[in-house]
Amino acid sequence: MVIGLSTFSTWVVGLKFDVNNPLKVPRSIQHVTANGSVDGTVFINLTHDFDNFTILPGEVVNSGTIQNVLLSQGIIATLNIILLGLLGVESDIVLAVVGKPITVKGLTQYNVSASYTIDLTAL
Repeated sequence: MVIGLSTFSTWVVGLKFDVNNPLKVPRSIQHVTANGSVDGTVFINLTHDFDNFTILPGEVVNSGTIQNVLLSQGIIATLNIILLGLLGVESDIVLAVVGKPITVKGLTQYNVSASYTIDLTAL
């Protein structure tokens, strides 16, 4: 997550994540809605549509920076979780495997590594 100077007034950041494909066929992520939380409190809300995010078998691919990700508790509260470095993530995704769309709801992952970059020159 990149925290810029404007984040202090907008509560909006850029965020990127890595995705692993353990399948023996390519999969494409078409849409993701996710919340990042600590101890049941949601700090990050993300909704994004992808044009072309394909992960080949056995590969790990980065999403690229997704802009306009909301810090639902504000920047000050979110700064308090930086030292923890871990989030719980609950997501709903739409992916395509062999051209067939599949919706996965309520995917929960605990202790997801989270890192933050503070860039006061970023807008």
